[in-house]
Amino acid sequence: MRITKKRIYFIILFFLCLLLFTTKSQAAGNISLKANKTSVTVGDEFNISVNLSGASVATLTTRITVDTSKVDYVSGPSNTNFSGGKVIYTWTDPSGGENPKTDGTIATFKFKAKATGTASFSVSGNFYTPDEKPVNPSFSGISITIKEKESTPVTPPPTPTPTPTPNPPTTGGSGTTGGTTTGGSTNQGGTNQGGSSSSGNTTTQTASTNANLKELHLNVEGLSPAFQKTITKYNLIVGDNVNQITVNAIPEDTKAKVQVTGNTNLKAGVNEIRITVTAEDGKTVKNYTIEVTKTQNPDLANANLENLAIENVTLEPAFSPDITEYNAIVSNDVETIHILAVPQIEGANVQINGADNIQFRR
Repeated sequence: MRITKKRIYFIILFFLCLLLFTTKSQAAGNISLKANKTSVTVGDEFNISVNLSGASVATLTTRITVDTSKVDYVSGPSNTNFSGGKVIYTWTDPSGGENPKTDGTIATFKFKAKATGTASFSVSGNFYTPDEKPVNPSFSGISITIKEKESTPVTPPPTPTPTPTPNPPTTGGSGTTGGTTTGGSTNQGGTNQGGSSSSGNTTTQTASTNANLKELHLNVEGLSPAFQKTITKYNLIVGDNVNQITVNAIPEDTKAKVQVTGNTNLKAGVNEIRITVTAEDGKTVKNYTIEVTKTQNPDLANANLENLAIENVTLEPAFSPDITEYNAIVSNDVETIHILAVPQIEGANVQINGADNIQFRR
C-alpha cells in the first residue's frame, strides 16, 4: 500500500507577556547533574546527565548552563538546542502522561574540555506532573576539573657512526685528480643552469577571497544566536542606559579588512549594527548584522523561543531562535500535531495556531 505524505508549512506566531500565576506549584523532587568523569585533561570528552528523583514528570524542559570558556558542547539527544551558553532539552510523554519519568536519568549530554581550570555546570527548568501541575524541585549542579594535557617525552634518535673515508690510490693519482676536477666543473655548470630554470617558473600567489569572521565579541551580553561564522544575522536586547556598543570583530584572514557601523548613538527601539568584512582581493564582501533593541524593560522585549519541537516529527531546518518558518512532513492520516514551544522568558505565554485539522497539500 502506498502511503501518501502531506507537507505541512507552518509559521509559529507567538507573543510573550508576563503572567500572574495563581496555580500552586507542587514542591517535590530533586534535579541533579552527574558526570562520568570528575577530572579530565584538555581535549578529553566527557558526559553529564540530568537526573530526577522523588517526582513524577510528564512534561519537562531542562536548562544546563555551561562554562563556555572551559568546555564546548558536543552533542545530546533529539529535541536538544544549544544557545547562549545553555543546553536546552525538552521532553513530553507521548502517551499523554501514562508513562511519566520518575527516578533515573532524564537525558545525557557530551562535552569537550578546551581550557584548564574548574568548569561549573548548573541546571534549572520547568517540570509538570501528568495532571499538568507544575513541580518545584530542588536543583544540584556539578564541577569538573580540567588539567593540562601531559606531553609525551620524545627520545632523540641515536647519533649515526660516521663512515671512514678510504684513502685514494697512489697509482694513477694524476689521472684521478684530473677526472675529479673535470666532473666538478660539469656538476657546477648543471647546478647553475637548474637554478636559473627554477627562477623562471616562480608564480605569483592569488589574493585571498576569505571574508569570514573568526570571532565576534561585544561589551554587553545577550547576543543571539551564539556566534558562528556562517550565521550573518543576530539579535540583541539592551537597556535604555546603553548608548553605544563596543564591537570586536576578528576576521579569519588577517589581511581582510573589517568595518563596523551603527554601534554608536543608539536610539530607543530597533537599531542595526553592520559589520562589513572585505577580503584581501578587495572584491569579496560579507556583511554581518546585529539588530539591537533598546528598551526600558529588556525582559518584556524578548520575543524569542528557547526551544521548539514537534512530537515524532523532524523540523526542517533545525530549530534556531532566529528562524520563524519551518517545514515538516507527516503521514497523510495525521490530522493533529503536538508542538512544544518553550519561550526564553520563564512564565511567558506562547500561542500556537494551525496545529489542528491539518489539510493535505501537494
